[in-house]
Amino acid sequence: MNNIKTKIMKNWKFLTILAILGGLIVMSFKPIDKKVIVIDAGHGGMDSGAQYNNFAEKQIVLNISEQIKKLNKNSDLEIILLRPDDKAISLTDRAAKINAINPDLVLSLHLNKSTNVDSSGIEAFVSEKNTFYDKSKNLAESFLNKLNFKELQNNGVKTKDLHILRTSNCPAILLEIGYLSNTNDRNFITSTLGQKEIAEKILNAIKD
Repeated sequence: MNNIKTKIMKNWKFLTILAILGGLIVMSFKPIDKKVIVIDAGHGGMDSGAQYNNFAEKQIVLNISEQIKKLNKNSDLEIILLRPDDKAISLTDRAAKINAINPDLVLSLHLNKSTNVDSSGIEAFVSEKNTFYDKSKNLAESFLNKLNFKELQNNGVKTKDLHILRTSNCPAILLEIGYLSNTNDRNFITSTLGQKEIAEKILNAIKD
């Protein structure tokens, strides 16, 4: 009987040690928390956004957002496309999806257009009504400093009470990447090389 008890105790101790070791091994391989960024390609579906001849804002910003995701090779950075195809999504649904994901940042991509063909450049918008206004503003300023395109002048960070910027429960930036109505801007943002450069620089800004 004593021998049986001894064996049981030894087995119990052995299993306890295995369980502890197993727990330590699992903890040592615990995944690092990822940085999650939501890219919101503006417009979609019947809503084309700004247009010039055959160029439509909705498709250009979708192309850029797809390239940002494709270019990302950082396992600690997850890029989520809010609009992965040419489908309309209401502003209410966009905000709900963003808040369900609870990302570290939402970046809404858009293009500008003006009756003044001389208007040009890249600019960022944030909302003073967003809880993360200060962080959004700081990130937007940092973004614009890193998006130093020789083709697009820096028009700075501005405040605007836009739905996505106001209702997102995280830092939120709307980025206007040039004017379709301006010849120089348009030539850059509609070109394959221009869109790739924009995607690369946005991704690098997100990584930092």
